[in-house]
Amino acid sequence: PQNRPQVYDACSTLLFNRWDAKRGIHVRFDFDAHIEGAVDALASWVFEDDARTAGVSEEEFIQVASRYFEEWQYGNRIAARHAARKFIEHCRGRAWILTDLGASASVPLYGFTHRTFLEYFTARHLVETYEIRKLALLVTQKAIEPRWNLVCQLIIHLSSQRNRGSGDLLVVGILDSIRTVAPKRRHLALGVCVQALRNQAFRPDTVKKVIEYSLGHYLTDLDVQ
Repeated sequence: PQNRPQVYDACSTLLFNRWDAKRGIHVRFDFDAHIEGAVDALASWVFEDDARTAGVSEEEFIQVASRYFEEWQYGNRIAARHAARKFIEHCRGRAWILTDLGASASVPLYGFTHRTFLEYFTARHLVETYEIRKLALLVTQKAIEPRWNLVCQLIIHLSSQRNRGSGDLLVVGILDSIRTVAPKRRHLALGVCVQALRNQAFRPDTVKKVIEYSLGHYLTDLDVQ
């Protein structure tokens, strides 16, 4: 791997494919093709509300997974819920996915073991489910929020892997939107764009625009000081 997004991708692929094999565990489900998609959906649901990162009940996870399986695999609520129960049990048995975070009112709470994977799976879910215009709107709105910084970087990278030029569209969209953003938040959005340049290749015009905006922001800060 040559950059952070590639490291996350390699690690998640390795763990999905080899975690059970190394332990001599061979589990097959009729929803095998949707395991990664379901994990991504869970991660995105948790990440969208920061309070959920402190832990949610098994029943809440089952409900989210059930909705996913009903839409993408079964088209039947009862079958989807049955699959969701088996799926959440499967995830709880893999310490790198879900872990016990304690209890609230005697109800066990679970959450994603690693923040990094939570963010990576969230980004992957959004790239897989949002069309590019909706994705661009999301990134321009969230790039100024600290907790979304890495997710936005990952969205740009993963989107570029799917469609050539989409990363350029997302970065330029961020740059065009920050003119009306308060200076203290503007540097967060610029940081997403600058880091994106380190992670992958962009069109020369996009690179030039990132550099010009970054220099302009820096010089403006000097004038203010």
